[in-house]
Amino acid sequence: MAKFPMIVFAAFAALVVAWKSAFVVPEGFHAVVTQFGDPKRSVEQAGLYFKTPFMQEVRYLDKRVLSWDGDANQ
Repeated sequence: MAKFPMIVFAAFAALVVAWKSAFVVPEGFHAVVTQFGDPKRSVEQAGLYFKTPFMQEVRYLDKRVLSWDGDANQ
């Protein structure tokens, strides 16, 4: 009976690690994976990717060209 709480805890921990290790790059975005602030890799294609959980962070950049039709003083 003491094994049940350990199994539940292990399953929950595995789920959290799996959730933290995956990230999605949407269309029109560029992702930079950093580890402790140092850029490690760049992802330009949309899709599902994986990273080292709790050590790496993903930053998204918009790669669309945004034009401005207003005056220069606006």
